[in-house]
Amino acid sequence: MRGFLHMIFALVAGVAIGWLSAVAMIERFGVQAVASSPFWKERRTITDSFVAPYALSYYVNQGQLPPPGTALYYMRDVDDEGNSLRGNCYYELSGTLPEARYFSFTLDRNDDTRTSLGANQLIIESNGTLKLALAPYPVAGNRLLSSNSGDQMLSLTIHEPVLPDGVTTPPLPSLKKVQC
Repeated sequence: MRGFLHMIFALVAGVAIGWLSAVAMIERFGVQAVASSPFWKERRTITDSFVAPYALSYYVNQGQLPPPGTALYYMRDVDDEGNSLRGNCYYELSGTLPEARYFSFTLDRNDDTRTSLGANQLIIESNGTLKLALAPYPVAGNRLLSSNSGDQMLSLTIHEPVLPDGVTTPPLPSLKKVQC
């Protein structure tokens, strides 16, 4: 009987440790800092990488379909000063994006909701620059509605970007806090 209890304990402990390590791998692996824009992180989904199952599982756990292998997925949870993105603050994202088939911005709010804008919904200036406000109240121009409190995560998905030879990361926009 004693041996049977040890076997059950070992089995339960093995399952628990396996589950915890898988959860940690899903959240951690496949994410790397972007060298040219240190506050952006890239989530890799390349299928020839050893982290591909974990990177793809991240999207499944979030209730999303993983982006195709031709898409680039970037995220950030801090502004250009390194402070957390807070829902009650007004931020302005600005910069240029590469030519691409499609791109979208998504703001994951602390109340388990998200808001997003795609390329077909955004106003892009005649010189190719983009300005996007993250604010809990109305702002003229492009805006992602933020929550009234708590931290948030901003993500950018670029589908089939046109990049010069040898360039793997496009220039990414900056994000500055305007008011809190």
